[in-house]
Amino acid sequence: MHTLIGIEYFTHERLNAICAKSEGQAIPLSHYTKQVAVGDSRYRSYLRARACQRLINGWARELHLEITPEPIPAQWLPDRFDLAHRRATGLTLIDIAREGREAAFTAGVIGSLSTPASRGLVSDIDRQLAEAGFWARGAGAEIASLDGRLVYTLWHLGHEKGILPDDHEDADTAEAELHYLEWVYRAGLKHFGYNFDAAIEILLAHQSANRLEDIIGSRAAS
Repeated sequence: MHTLIGIEYFTHERLNAICAKSEGQAIPLSHYTKQVAVGDSRYRSYLRARACQRLINGWARELHLEITPEPIPAQWLPDRFDLAHRRATGLTLIDIAREGREAAFTAGVIGSLSTPASRGLVSDIDRQLAEAGFWARGAGAEIASLDGRLVYTLWHLGHEKGILPDDHEDADTAEAELHYLEWVYRAGLKHFGYNFDAAIEILLAHQSANRLEDIIGSRAAS
């Protein structure tokens, strides 16, 4: 199992030790992960984008590509997550810094591989990844709106590594690339040697948006 990507710092012990605040009470993060309805269709865009990002970073490192990371995106600058936010959600500066570095590396990989033509090619996929996030202005919407060039970049790296479905299409079209993303997503990241815990991914999105209570609210409403 690869260890270059994934949220390895979310160990069982850490999920039980790190607490968020709810109505003045300290609640372990594990309480929230147990409440996550992973199959909720509202999370699909976000989870696809996150799986895509994880594999792009992992495969680029495996291929030893020389990547110059882009500047850390504004949404992951530590000053956005003030002390009150971190105390309320259980986020640490290590969490925030790591996510910022990964997002910057992803942007660097995309910038080195994509072209103006490819950016136009995946404009429809852009919209599909970005639409609604979890729900309108919901937790994770900013992360789910990752540029659709993720799809082109994943497809490109997969071909470089020889990771292709049996019925792969050679055509450089948006349809072929979206088909590739769907195949990767259905196969699951464990198929490629990576950890990917959907509940933890959803937890991180809600932490970043300071909307942990939505997890419990959504569960109660379902």
